Amino acid sequence: AAVAREPEGQQSGIGDGACDAATGGCAGVWAGAQPPASSSSAKPSVGPADGLSPGCLRFIARIKREPPVDLRLDISTLRSAADLCAVLAAAGEAGSVRTLTLGPWGGNEDADPGSAVPCDSADAALRAFFICSSIWSTWSLRSFAFVELGAVDASNIVLALSSMPRGPGLSTLKLVSLGLGTAGVEACAAALRTRHRCEPLHLDLSSNSLGDESVKALLPLLDATEASTPPIVVGLNVSGNPHITVIGLQRLLAAPGALLGLQALDLSECSLGPSGAQILASHLSAFGCALRDLTAYRCGLGVDGVLLLVAAASSAPFLRSLSLVANGQHSQSWLASVGATVARALSAPPPGLRGLTLSCPEAELAAARELVGDLPLRVILVPNQQNNYNRALFLGD
Repeated sequence: AAVAREPEGQQSGIGDGACDAATGGCAGVWAGAQPPASSSSAKPSVGPADGLSPGCLRFIARIKREPPVDLRLDISTLRSAADLCAVLAAAGEAGSVRTLTLGPWGGNEDADPGSAVPCDSADAALRAFFICSSIWSTWSLRSFAFVELGAVDASNIVLALSSMPRGPGLSTLKLVSLGLGTAGVEACAAALRTRHRCEPLHLDLSSNSLGDESVKALLPLLDATEASTPPIVVGLNVSGNPHITVIGLQRLLAAPGALLGLQALDLSECSLGPSGAQILASHLSAFGCALRDLTAYRCGLGVDGVLLLVAAASSAPFLRSLSLVANGQHSQSWLASVGATVARALSAPPPGLRGLTLSCPEAELAAARELVGDLPLRVILVPNQQNNYNRALFLGD
């Protein structure tokens, strides 16, 4: 992403006082933080003469009128690191934020072509976000997220993670579409390992170019460090990472804390195949399995894999929801090959299962709904042709 740079000799806003009035002295925080050098290490620009973009000023006015519960800082409204600091300062005064999201944020290519204000890079936005950690780290957040930050240095994400609120209530961390890869997720996992006495997290790592080797970094997060404390992570979303295969799945579920600690798992669009269904079914059938929510959308499980998982779910004591959409249930005679077996497996009330989501051909949808309508749980049937759910799994980078 392109970074707006100032003429040589001109003082930049962040770190030199331009945003101090808005943030209560973020320049001092910058001086002490010593952020790591990166390819986009130039200090961010501050936009027009008044230091803030028109979109930022409108955003601040809206915050003052209506204190936000959900605060999203993205490039559709903000243009510079100074904008970001000013909005965080205004939200801090409001004291109402419970979910905080940075992103999407790319660079100049995402800016409004008609805007006279250049856009700072995602790395500049991340560093400014860390500068203002004295503001947001004290908030009583429920959710904390970085989403679609273009070409960022993982070390800048780690800096922000180190300042995450540690009080009760923060239960969701989303690191989505950041291109972390194995090295990035290792760095982030190391930062999270310091949270062993905090509330357990549901961690979303979807669409991050992860593979089987990446899974190794997550294993310590699933294991309680002490008998009296829960694991750091109790929910995990690795969807949209097709290079995670059955090898990574087996490694994940074999972790010491996975059976008793892992409560939610989303494996959508991971390349699991029928053998992945067998591993998941064995996990669900194991004594003490704590899994409550399992999603495996478009994992190549096949009809036999789907039926195997439904059978295992019917006796899993804690499982509440199971989603197996787009796993080859488009075969001919769905009612006979899939529907009848599902109906038999779930005819008696399952101990925990309350919701099941499956694909079904549109031609058989009406009859299928009648077949499952009287089951002792909610069965959601998704018309697979309509949504192109059974297209080939993308295995690109």
